[in-house]
Amino acid sequence: PPADCIVSVQTVTLYQETFVGKLSHLDPEEARMPNKKSWPKVKYNDKGPKVPPGTFQKLGFGWELDYYDFLHRYNGGRPTPNCFEVKLYGEELAVAKVNFFLGIYEDIGHERDLRSFVYRHWNDLPRGALPIASIDIPADDWDLCALITFQWSGRMNKVYLLANPHDFGPSDPHDLAELHLVANSLPTFLKSLKPYEHFYFRTWFELPVAEVELNAVAEHLAGARDGDWRFAPSAMSEDGVTTAFHSAPNFQLWLGKPDVRFDGAKAPKNASKDSCLLAVDANRRDLPNALKHLKGLLKALKLDRKLRKIGETTETRNSRLYAS
Repeated sequence: PPADCIVSVQTVTLYQETFVGKLSHLDPEEARMPNKKSWPKVKYNDKGPKVPPGTFQKLGFGWELDYYDFLHRYNGGRPTPNCFEVKLYGEELAVAKVNFFLGIYEDIGHERDLRSFVYRHWNDLPRGALPIASIDIPADDWDLCALITFQWSGRMNKVYLLANPHDFGPSDPHDLAELHLVANSLPTFLKSLKPYEHFYFRTWFELPVAEVELNAVAEHLAGARDGDWRFAPSAMSEDGVTTAFHSAPNFQLWLGKPDVRFDGAKAPKNASKDSCLLAVDANRRDLPNALKHLKGLLKALKLDRKLRKIGETTETRNSRLYAS
């Protein structure tokens, strides 16, 4: 084949050897009949194209998997809502987002094609696992972050998060202890999805200091005896903003001059044009502890009781913080 077709041919060959050969006992007629069950109402954008006749029989799995039924109905796509919570690193909760569900495309090299995904991540997939969706968790960089399900054993049809952090070295695909159980079935998982703002929003305050004092506030916070800054506050940028990330409790802190934008979001309309701004991004559950901790850090500057709350907003979609 032409050089630009080699990956596609390898993808088809590997996929067929891996999945199709294992379930060749399926009756072709039976394989065409999706399992009828109740699916939650979820909107899907950018769904895959109409699947060519005969393609489903070549997938190597059938009605026994929820994902087979899903492909028949939707063939992938970007769901709305698309966020859920998952435990990482022990008991730490993170807000994750479904980028897209995998589907079947005529172009096997398509990034959202199931067969292509299997080929590209073959060495990271546990035996019997089938990837079903690409996931994003903004807190870290990932070599692979995906939802998977299993074709057999007690894990069949259950939905797991497979998250391999970048630069942590090679992961063992057979170490199933690294998997995070998300739901007992795909329909159950879809029912659990929530909008981004259900988990995470920004609280705005007026900070009663002059612009020239903002750097001093940032330096004080960075120098406070607090070992839980993942990224401590730094000097103001040219546009008059600095940000920091804190753990235990998890929150993102913003400091800025009057009428500035934090990550593209403007302060509420009732903000004074002469007041400097402070904002806290946090999970709703974490917010009380985050504010208590922050006020404790500001107490030495006698600013803890002078913060004036001016509103809340959900315009934090580009933030890199994840909630615990």
